Amino acid sequence: MHKHLSRIIQEFDLFPKALVSVVSAYILYLMLESRGHNAKQASTLMGIPESSFSRMLNRPDSLILAKGSLNRAARRRLAALQSGKKGKRPLVIIDSTLSGRRGKYVENASFYKLGKKSIRGHKLINFILYLDGEIVPLSVVAHYSRAYCEENGYTYKTENELVIEWLNWLHASNLFVREDIKHLHFVCDAGYDAKKVQKAINRIGCHFTMCIKSNRLIEGQSIEEYFCRQRIIPWQSIRLFAEKDGKKVRKEYRIRIASNVQLKGFGPVSAVYSEAKKRDGKRSKKYIVSSQTGLSGREIVENYRNRWAIEIRQPHCSDCKNFYRAS
Repeated sequence: MHKHLSRIIQEFDLFPKALVSVVSAYILYLMLESRGHNAKQASTLMGIPESSFSRMLNRPDSLILAKGSLNRAARRRLAALQSGKKGKRPLVIIDSTLSGRRGKYVENASFYKLGKKSIRGHKLINFILYLDGEIVPLSVVAHYSRAYCEENGYTYKTENELVIEWLNWLHASNLFVREDIKHLHFVCDAGYDAKKVQKAINRIGCHFTMCIKSNRLIEGQSIEEYFCRQRIIPWQSIRLFAEKDGKKVRKEYRIRIASNVQLKGFGPVSAVYSEAKKRDGKRSKKYIVSSQTGLSGREIVENYRNRWAIEIRQPHCSDCKNFYRAS
């Protein structure tokens, strides 16, 4: 079967002869394995060194082909979703994935913080559409380390600069109809709390819901100090449902909302102070802002909670982009 497929691929003359056997083996692996795909599993199943698959996926033409295929698949799924769910506001979730790497000669490996730990590996920035429980991977951008850029003659770009570049590219991407872009709502965590990112989202006519750092200024004082002083703002208790291990669990929050306050460096936002109740009695607090000032506190917290939908399905998202082991 492998040899027969290799002959067919060689007749099309799309790949160099040295890669024909690797390409045919990877196609067979994709046909046999219906769950998550990565080069390590392909190597074990097909008996070909893992480095061969990595070299194939890292070729510039392979990356362009994967990106084009992803854009076409995303457009098809978007059309199917939007036709059946008109009127629902789509969320675009921006989140990063860390992929640990070991070894002395691993390219583009840096140390990244993950909570209290530090992980050596690669970072990918994911752009994912979330619409009524359905997720559609839109794009993935690899973050290159400063040392890797200097070695290969690339211009170093920070994570926020890459996000802004993607936002500016969105109109030319043909992922969405131009009239539909203004209906997108972006959801980010505190890692993307930057004035330039917020202004870039506003510049393309979209709104955002974003967790911000406690030292960001609203109304001339840090958001933490603002909510401490504004004790007149009442508390509200809300309950939201979330998915955990395939089951729906109820989460309880208490929130305070300040509408139409000035966020320094951006403009008017609705700010929410949210506390999530835990079983051990502790409370995790977050400061969330939304540029869509007409939303209620419950809607803002619910929009931000939807960001966790991709944390549950992160291996699936990486697999859809064909970048699980390629970067």
